Amino acid sequence: MRTDHDNESDHEVPAVERAHGRFVARHEYRTARRRAGLAGRLARAIRVVTGIALVLIALLIGWLPGPGFIPLALAGTVLLAGEIRWVAERLDPIEQRLRERIPMPRRARAALAIAGTASVVLVAVLVTTWLLRDEPPTPALPTPSHDAGTRPAEGTYTYRGGGTERIDVGAGIERALPSRIEVHVNRGDGCAWSAEYRYSRERSMQDMMCSTTSGVLQLRTSARISIGPLDQTQHIDCDPRTAFRTRQGARSEWRFSCAADATKVTIRARRLDTTACPAGAHAVELDATFTGSQRGTARYRYILDRLGLPLELTTELAADIRVGLIPVTYEAQERYRRSDTPQRCASTSTQ
Repeated sequence: MRTDHDNESDHEVPAVERAHGRFVARHEYRTARRRAGLAGRLARAIRVVTGIALVLIALLIGWLPGPGFIPLALAGTVLLAGEIRWVAERLDPIEQRLRERIPMPRRARAALAIAGTASVVLVAVLVTTWLLRDEPPTPALPTPSHDAGTRPAEGTYTYRGGGTERIDVGAGIERALPSRIEVHVNRGDGCAWSAEYRYSRERSMQDMMCSTTSGVLQLRTSARISIGPLDQTQHIDCDPRTAFRTRQGARSEWRFSCAADATKVTIRARRLDTTACPAGAHAVELDATFTGSQRGTARYRYILDRLGLPLELTTELAADIRVGLIPVTYEAQERYRRSDTPQRCASTSTQ
């Protein structure tokens, strides 16, 4: 049996709830119990900032298929309602209508609240882990004999062509690649040089190369892809001892390996013949197989000038990758030719 003393010892939340609603009651209860001074203001500021951040993240990923944004939006709004009365007053009518239409036992509500909290904590841990991930170190450059005449001149080169890329995150998104791209070449120390391919704001790629007397080594490829607010840059590092994009000598076929995070890339390279191309030009085809956390295949075909810079490049790629924390099926087909390449210049199979 409950006594008058028991009733007096209860919090004021039920009385306020009868006059208003659960969210306004919770807001007034938190306001009454909030500690005065700097500590109380700081705690309130942290909750408000966290609530706004959760709502903004939910809005940013809300266009993606699936319900992932719903628990984030709810958690953020509930946090704000506990600190801002205006938000609490807007949530009360919604909560009351839902309770009338969807009766739910107290235990079920508690289980749902626990599940929602757990999902928010999981998302926060995943996002924090991704933001604090370590960038892979730049591969050490080999130090074979070289001279400045084995590397392309620094500057901007224009390529024309086109292609498409398809991004499947539950609903397919197809984007046309531009008809004109720029490739920016820079020289580093020793044998090193890089070529940055700028397609658009959503897509770019950079090759780090090393020109040696034995051929041109492919040390690292960095690919950047953006989907809406999500942005991912992946670095593929290759074995600097064997990763020849082009190779001098009689061998017409060779293999090398690369790695990206938990993904292994095995590449089979073979030399192709060329017709009607500038003196010293050579062609190569690279077949790449991705295994591990990311799976897929890619074929790259290059016609290269005597210094290793592409006169023409063709790519066919299909892989399951991740952009941020989102699994994505990515496909791309492209073909570009440098502006100063003769129209009749072409590659042919040696088989």
